[in-house]
Amino acid sequence: MDMTPQRPAERRGARRIRLRQPMHISSQSRKWIAFCLDLSVSGIGAWSSEAIDPGSSISATFKHDDEEFNVEAEVVRCERTKPARLGMRITKIHPKLFTLLEAA
Repeated sequence: MDMTPQRPAERRGARRIRLRQPMHISSQSRKWIAFCLDLSVSGIGAWSSEAIDPGSSISATFKHDDEEFNVEAEVVRCERTKPARLGMRITKIHPKLFTLLEAA
């Protein structure tokens, strides 16, 4: 009997790219800088000095290939560590950014 632990299947359908750069986040009247870890057409992973409640809507601005893009997202996960680890589902993405990420 094989007792080797099995890795869970990848839950994300979209391929992620490692971005590893600062990004600007705003939610309601608050604004701050977070650090993007990875990005896909469907989501963003980031470290943030601010913890954000799941279900909150955010706007994020970052650079990719020397162009600045803005996306809207919903926080789906927040690990309340220092810094906080955020998982966000993109709800609105610029068509050009979508195309760039699909080709990555």
